[in-house]
Amino acid sequence: MTWIPLLFLLFLQPSFGEILSSKKICGPYELTEAQLPGGSLFSKNDLLLICGDESAPGWSEIPRNQALYQIQTVLKSQGYFQSKIEDQGERVLVTPGPRSTVKKVEFKNAPPNFKDVIFRGYKGQAITPTTLSNTKDWTTSRLRSIGYPCPSVSVSANAKEESLTLNLKPGPKLRIIEVDRPKDSPYDDSAWQRYDAFKVHQYFNADLLTLTSRRLLENDMAQFAFFKDLCKLDGAHVFQNVSLAPPRSLLFSFGASTEEAPIAEVEWKHSRLDAAGSNVSANLYGSPRRQSLKMQSELYWFHFWKELYFFPGVEIRRENEPNYKTLSQHFQWGLGHRNDDSRHRYSFRYTPMYTVEKTLEGAGPTNIQYFSFPSSLTLTSHYFEYFKTTPQQGYQLNVD
Repeated sequence: MTWIPLLFLLFLQPSFGEILSSKKICGPYELTEAQLPGGSLFSKNDLLLICGDESAPGWSEIPRNQALYQIQTVLKSQGYFQSKIEDQGERVLVTPGPRSTVKKVEFKNAPPNFKDVIFRGYKGQAITPTTLSNTKDWTTSRLRSIGYPCPSVSVSANAKEESLTLNLKPGPKLRIIEVDRPKDSPYDDSAWQRYDAFKVHQYFNADLLTLTSRRLLENDMAQFAFFKDLCKLDGAHVFQNVSLAPPRSLLFSFGASTEEAPIAEVEWKHSRLDAAGSNVSANLYGSPRRQSLKMQSELYWFHFWKELYFFPGVEIRRENEPNYKTLSQHFQWGLGHRNDDSRHRYSFRYTPMYTVEKTLEGAGPTNIQYFSFPSSLTLTSHYFEYFKTTPQQGYQLNVD
């Protein structure tokens, strides 16, 4: 009868892995503090460098001074700069001490406008190589967004004062003087320029180059896209690199909702009708309550105005509700225009629509025909679009 409580106690004991990660390091080395932020401090490779590997010749026994050096190196990499070691012969006690976290960041030689955006990501972070690297990367990115394409940044940490110091060498503030477009492309340069969030001769801003590449991906112009830049005495030279996506795409999707189940949808798109980047798409949607077919196109036929496009579209929709069934047809044709300045994107569309609606079953008019004149005007700041998945700054104005 004694095996039942004994078994119960065994379940309450921590596993060997828990002992290794929270108290015991390996061999004679032990942590005096069982619970530390971040869980286990020592990886398997660290343990090999501290206690060796009996199965590997030459690594079966690690000199104690070398093992202690490795322990302190690992602790410092996790933010423990005030560790203490007590050698008791058969046991070596390691006290990590308090973990140093960042409380202050100083930017030296920061140019004008650099501090218009406050860096908040460092607060409470442990002083580790990752924190230093992230802070340096943010600083470099910030400089490259305000006209300094080729900065130099170094970072140092003071664990005692819990502070970081970044030394900035911004280099010259440069304007974009030339954009090298993809060679042997099926598109005209005007097709690429239509997605530019920047202008030639404005100050260099790497964020806007990233936004431009993102637009190309979102509009199926490219499979991946990025910019390279080169600093010269006369300004910044920018090189656009793209890998073209297939011109035709076909997407199938299936799902369900509380009101419609099941749901099936098929979407087809041709994004390369001509060298100007005209496109056409079709969408077929089906559920027990709603079925629809929608086709539309953006045709860049106006050589005298590259951002202007002709917009034809048609939609046929059938709706099956408990009390009625309807069939509607919508025919659109109109014009649209998109353009960017140094800070915004403007988008306008005017598309007169002819609609035919019929009630197939239930109460309602049997046949209605009418014209409507939908139009929209949108003003979007570049940084609203840049941060659209994680809103941080910018604005958008819509008029319908």
